Amino acid sequence: GKLDLTPASDIYSFAIVAYEMLTGEVPFKPKALAEMYQLEKEGVKTPPSALRPDMPRVAESILLSALEFEPEKRPQIARSFGRYLANELRIDGLETDRFFASVQTDYSKLPTRVVLSQDLTEACTLERLQSTPSREIARLFKWGIPAAAVFVVISLGLAYMALNLANSSVADSQQIPNVIPADLGEKREFSYFLSVQKMRNGVKFEEPFRSSGQEIFESGYKFTLNVRSEDEGYIYIVNEGKDKQGAEVFNVLFPSPSINNGAAKVLGGQEVQTAQNTFGGGRGTEVMWIFWTRDKRDDLDRILTNELAPAGQVAVQNLSELQSFIEEHRPRSRDVIPEKDSATQKTVVRGVGDTVVHRFELEHR
Repeated sequence: GKLDLTPASDIYSFAIVAYEMLTGEVPFKPKALAEMYQLEKEGVKTPPSALRPDMPRVAESILLSALEFEPEKRPQIARSFGRYLANELRIDGLETDRFFASVQTDYSKLPTRVVLSQDLTEACTLERLQSTPSREIARLFKWGIPAAAVFVVISLGLAYMALNLANSSVADSQQIPNVIPADLGEKREFSYFLSVQKMRNGVKFEEPFRSSGQEIFESGYKFTLNVRSEDEGYIYIVNEGKDKQGAEVFNVLFPSPSINNGAAKVLGGQEVQTAQNTFGGGRGTEVMWIFWTRDKRDDLDRILTNELAPAGQVAVQNLSELQSFIEEHRPRSRDVIPEKDSATQKTVVRGVGDTVVHRFELEHR
């Protein structure tokens, strides 16, 4: 019979090519052609970061979503997939190995973790950190050129698809699904930005500035994370990392006892701000999570409120439950879409359903 080619199948093919271009390996290695179907059904066993530890994590998530066995789980628009993947490779193209998390917070005012927050209401000024030419050149060769190559390959594929469609019998009225299908649930939106205070020898240096998080920050800089939800709901913010012994830890940035009366609930249009935090420990990458839920989640409240996380850190006995929540709602490029607004220095996150989970990284040196 006639092979039923769809945008999802083309995206799958593009993703296989992109995987090989970025890692030097193919995602599936069957010993015989008959094994290919089973390997594809089982999914990618070797994530790109296993072959290239510096692979940007968001880019890896996008690529793996395009290699999903079920077509409906893949991105639905090839152009958006190509741009999004290339953009993340370009933006996050410096070293993104997961280092020990070193965000210090004044969550509970404990002597060993205290970071004084003196003035969180200072006006923000727009300013971007400048990278040195040598770092920019290294960045270009490391990920910028591969990103451009991936985008070119997908663009050529799109041109070929367009030519075939023009000569096919597919009805002109057939529509390609949106990146976010309507049947997944009600559309949601929240945005966030950082208010960053430069520090020199422990003293404030220059005025605070607003950032979408794309810069590379200096260790010692202080920051607050500001989140605004367009819908009424509940917001939780955590920082994932490792302690000095290499054990996984989650630091709770919001809710906290001193902010929003210790409650996770927010009103539509309400903006909440974390306590002031500090980039510490030298070069590293902070993994941040924002959880938005429409209804109160008793499990998250139990795990992340000050009763079970009195030091601003998720208790060891609750780690597996939090990890299960993240795994269940781990974002994919087709249903959670972050967009960076350069004019306002905000990142706008659009998703669907009653739970939206967003992961992002903050780099410092």
